[in-house]
Amino acid sequence: MPRSSRRCPSRLITVHNLHLYGTLVREAREAILAGRYDAFAKEWLAGLEAGAAEAEPARAT
Repeated sequence: MPRSSRRCPSRLITVHNLHLYGTLVREAREAILAGRYDAFAKEWLAGLEAGAAEAEPARAT
């Protein structure tokens, strides 16, 4: 396997993370300027928690 193809997954993850952080910072800046950062932060964190809950495997009860 060529060395460059082994790096591809880590590059994709890096690009994804940079896009996520860039979007987060842009939206946070807009919320600060609009005077609604507290609401933005609560909404963003709720979205993270919802995404984490969806990603968790179903548990047998």
